[in-house]
Amino acid sequence: MTGTTRRYGVARDVNPDAGMHAISSEPAERAAAEAATRQSWREFPYYPRRYGERGWRFSLSDSGWLSTLSDSTDSEALTQLRWLAQLLAARGMPQYLLERHLFHLHAALTEVMPGDVMRYARLHRCADALRAQRVGKIPEEQFVALARDFEFRARNSESRIPNMGVVLVSAVVDDALGLGDVARNVGDWATDESRFDASWRTAVRDTVSAARRQVSSSV
Repeated sequence: MTGTTRRYGVARDVNPDAGMHAISSEPAERAAAEAATRQSWREFPYYPRRYGERGWRFSLSDSGWLSTLSDSTDSEALTQLRWLAQLLAARGMPQYLLERHLFHLHAALTEVMPGDVMRYARLHRCADALRAQRVGKIPEEQFVALARDFEFRARNSESRIPNMGVVLVSAVVDDALGLGDVARNVGDWATDESRFDASWRTAVRDTVSAARRQVSSSV
């Protein structure tokens, strides 16, 4: 695509429930957006468990929009990204999930469009900015330790969702960043008695409490 006129479509082209905001209509970029979405959904089974088919469609349209940020300046892209992060966090998707998705999207785009590596690097820098915010509230080592502790505690739960620990800890981080009451949003869903057994619910509550203590001690 280097040296050519970029083509855009609208989100409704890939998701009838989405709006009319611009997304890439480049076939290679759309394929990369789908590949990155598959990777994110494999990494976080929380996505399909909570959001189902409708969530998948929005992930595709959001990924198409994220691809267009590579045409912005760094500051413009980060401003738009923070807007999306807050919107998603309010729906129970902590910012860490977007951070990870940007890394997946960057990798997928540079694989299919190696001539545009420098332009796509903007997405990687945006992901780095989100990570810097996160570790400013809970250092990476403690973040990983809290998440791993949850996975160990919940390992025998019949209703277990793999890799849920990072979702819980990052929700607490989002609260500390002022993105809203994200931990309650995620925690209420993850402690619903109709979905999860007692051992899982206890592990969720304990992990959220431990993460809150870690945030407080890091301030």
